[in-house]
Amino acid sequence: MSERKPGQQARDPGFASASSVARRVSLALQGGGAHGAFTWGVLDRLLEDERIVIEAISGTSAGAMNAAALAAGYAAGGREGARRALDRFWISTSEYAIFSPIQRTLIERLLGRWNLDRSPGYLWFTLLGRMYSPYQTNPVDHHPLREILSRQIDIDAVRACEALRIFVTATNVRTGRARVFDRDDISLDALLASACLPHLYQAVQIDGEPYWDGGYMGNPAIWPLIYRGTTADVVLVQINPVVREGIPRTSLEIDNRMNEIAFNSSLMHEMRAIAFVQRLLEEGALTEPFAARYKNMRIHAIGDQETMKALGVASKSNAERAFLEHLKAAGRACADLLAGSNHRRHRCALQCGRPEHLSMIARLRARNVRSCRANADHSSARPTTTATSATCGGQHRGRLASAASMRCAVAIAATRMTWASDSVGCVAGPRRTSHAPAPPAPEPGDAASTRN
Repeated sequence: MSERKPGQQARDPGFASASSVARRVSLALQGGGAHGAFTWGVLDRLLEDERIVIEAISGTSAGAMNAAALAAGYAAGGREGARRALDRFWISTSEYAIFSPIQRTLIERLLGRWNLDRSPGYLWFTLLGRMYSPYQTNPVDHHPLREILSRQIDIDAVRACEALRIFVTATNVRTGRARVFDRDDISLDALLASACLPHLYQAVQIDGEPYWDGGYMGNPAIWPLIYRGTTADVVLVQINPVVREGIPRTSLEIDNRMNEIAFNSSLMHEMRAIAFVQRLLEEGALTEPFAARYKNMRIHAIGDQETMKALGVASKSNAERAFLEHLKAAGRACADLLAGSNHRRHRCALQCGRPEHLSMIARLRARNVRSCRANADHSSARPTTTATSATCGGQHRGRLASAASMRCAVAIAATRMTWASDSVGCVAGPRRTSHAPAPPAPEPGDAASTRN
């Protein structure tokens, strides 16, 4: 590679020009505290494969920080620079956690458990947060993440990274609506606002408006990728379990399930809106010139539901390096199904746009059920696929839930969906398309939400 002049952005053939086998994708990254290290692993694996070209990233909370670290690193050193920047960010986070009062107990360490449900520090801060607000317990508004972000993420480099479009979502406390900051508007405050949990931190003030965690209204926001991107493929990295069997009975179990439902609700509502518009178009309720306003989309989802189900909400505060690397390995294992040795097996999803459904059983409306059954019969002879990788806790089974068309992806919200835990099946069929609805109305006076 030829030397570049000072101030010139590193050129990367994988991003600059797609080869004949490359597939341009946009990424949608969920938030979830330390669980965002799973996304770290996914991104690390995708960046290895130059056949996958990342066009835009929409992130919330930890997903937003992953996106910013990736963009800053890529601006300085291409794909490898992005990988190094992600490594530095998460390792730096784990180093700060060494002195945190929130630690696993000795018993949990001996048993190999990652949860902090019995951590005295976690229980104390949880009780304190329920009795007092951060305006009382933290009157000087000290935010530990600010120092990490200021040292590890170069905001100027993020803004200068023209090869990627970055979108960060935060929730306006006053209006209750999402604000999407694009690359030119991203700042340390925007990243902190996207990860601002109201029981832990004071609302982050930006342009005179208070903001909380973006997960309440967009975790992550899909519509910026639809209306401000060019690719029809969106890869959703999902770290919050959708389905959890059984009834929560203890206080910790109830808090855990409430957290999962709350931070999945915005995604489910957005999928439901997309499914609604799709049905209108399929039934001929929308005709030209109105139908031409909608865009065909294909949604792929990467997630390991079984691993995440085993982790409670308390573990989102566990920033031990061993735990973060455990999640990174899990993320790499899942992404490997999409970008690694199974690339040729998934060629229909990555190159031809044909859908594959892995470890997902979607209950669709009767019209879609017949179509899915036909595809399943067509591909019944295909072998099942799993990914196995060594992690800190032993053997980890990675599972990928992928849908190359919104017809089946919208089942996450439009209908009931369960995740298979014992097997991973491949179902391939002809291309299907769906149509995206109009984006939510922007906040009045919110330039970041209205910029095209």
